[in-house]
Amino acid sequence: MNPPVFSIIMPTYNSAHCVGGAIESIKSQDFDNWELWIIDGVSKDETEKVVNDFSQSDSRIHFVSEKDKGIYDAMNKGIRFATGNWLYFLGSDDRLYNNQVLASVAQHLQNRTSGIVYGNVIMNGSKYDGVFTSEKLLQKNISHQAIFYHRTVFQLIGLYNLNYKLHADWDFNLRYFTLPEHETYYVDLMIASFGEGGVSAAHDVDFIRGSLLPRKLAQLSSNVFMLRKIKSFDDWWRLIRNAGIRGDKQLEALYGEMQVPRKLKAIANWQSKIPAKLLRMGVVSKAFMCLCYLITLFQSNR
Repeated sequence: MNPPVFSIIMPTYNSAHCVGGAIESIKSQDFDNWELWIIDGVSKDETEKVVNDFSQSDSRIHFVSEKDKGIYDAMNKGIRFATGNWLYFLGSDDRLYNNQVLASVAQHLQNRTSGIVYGNVIMNGSKYDGVFTSEKLLQKNISHQAIFYHRTVFQLIGLYNLNYKLHADWDFNLRYFTLPEHETYYVDLMIASFGEGGVSAAHDVDFIRGSLLPRKLAQLSSNVFMLRKIKSFDDWWRLIRNAGIRGDKQLEALYGEMQVPRKLKAIANWQSKIPAKLLRMGVVSKAFMCLCYLITLFQSNR
């Protein structure tokens, strides 16, 4: 028996109020060569009952419920269970955009050698977010609800890093995009409606410190003059703030083996003198950033 084209993996926990709609958006697809693995974290509500109502009449729907270490642990389990050639992750509060999504994507997969094929999602009522390059991925992530991964990608670079509780999918994409032989393909299709207000909107300090910031430092080392631009300076101000780095000594302790520009050390020192509560206030943080920028710009021109 041939494997399905798509393995759809859906982590759930206390999702009885929304999982039915997510399943319906899959079952309504014009394309039917798929399987669905619902990986549950031992929900305390009626999630299992809701899913069983679907799975009893559709053998493509599978339900596994056991304790896990968070959403990425559930996604890793789903990868191990999946038998399809292309893996796709959908949240229990997300929806495929319309009933033609899988059929449209399947057409683009024919004779495709790319490891990742991706499109767009609806986020905050707007389209997100077009073509990604390695540089753009250092600024923002591709929504995982927009991506179809060939199963060989996980064989090549492994599973999601469970050390990153909120942005392991961003780290995974960064790992793939930085491979010399990586190949991606963008299709201008709306894939899903993204459930707003999830944990991914928060800051993952371990991810910023361990994955994102070192890559951005490596990029900056070849063009340190970017820090003369206030937008770039502001990006680094927010990155260091969100990483919770207080002072140049901590910055050097984390990245001493890399070349850390003096302006980044100045940012870290400025932030160490500002109460963390104030730094979290957007207007106040922006005002301090502008002052720090002007002073460092003046000092560098002396």
